[in-house]
Amino acid sequence: MKHRFLPVLLILFPLLSQAQKIEIGINIAPTISYRFSQPSSEISSRAESIRIAERPIHTFDFGIDIRNKITDRIKIGSALVYSQKGFANTNPPATYNNSELSKMNSIDYVQDYIEIPLFATYDYFQDKKINAFAMVGINNSILLNAKNNLIVKAGEVSDEDYKTLTAPYLKSSKIHNIGMIAGTGLLVNVNDKTAIGLEAQTKFMFTPLEEIFFATQRRLFSAGLNFRFIKKL
Repeated sequence: MKHRFLPVLLILFPLLSQAQKIEIGINIAPTISYRFSQPSSEISSRAESIRIAERPIHTFDFGIDIRNKITDRIKIGSALVYSQKGFANTNPPATYNNSELSKMNSIDYVQDYIEIPLFATYDYFQDKKINAFAMVGINNSILLNAKNNLIVKAGEVSDEDYKTLTAPYLKSSKIHNIGMIAGTGLLVNVNDKTAIGLEAQTKFMFTPLEEIFFATQRRLFSAGLNFRFIKKL
């Protein structure tokens, strides 16, 4: 995996070292996460019942970023981010092919990642106080772990059912996943050295999740509001 990042770092480091103005930011982003899928006549009715039972869940991202202003309107940047992604499954009996499981229970399937995005921003509006910009880039996601969080809506769950429902029914085909990041945002200058920012971001993962019991593959995405607290160097 290291050889994939080396060419990018060799390009990025000289640009950052020749900075006209560097921003270092703390990022906190509440998000909504889901996975992209479409109905298909080729999958089984059981697989389709699982697909339509899935729902978005609330997740979050947290990390630091660095951005370098290379022209009057363009910045390049990178970040180190802890990111959660996932979705809810409201039909455990179909998922685990076990009619004894209660439909009153649901599962939050959650994956934890370390992300290293590489991106560029372009200011399409500027004045002394506020800048508005668009951003786009490549997102490198490194999978840390995956888990099922069981949501018990009514009654109790036996030890056997608990063990079944907390065993993840999905797997990622790779630890290192490539995707894209895009969005738009505002930067408000507090003074010459500090600023605050708000960004609407969308992340889409090219590497699919595979269902253990089926042949279907689906791709995670998330959308959220990223709050930035910025120090200018």
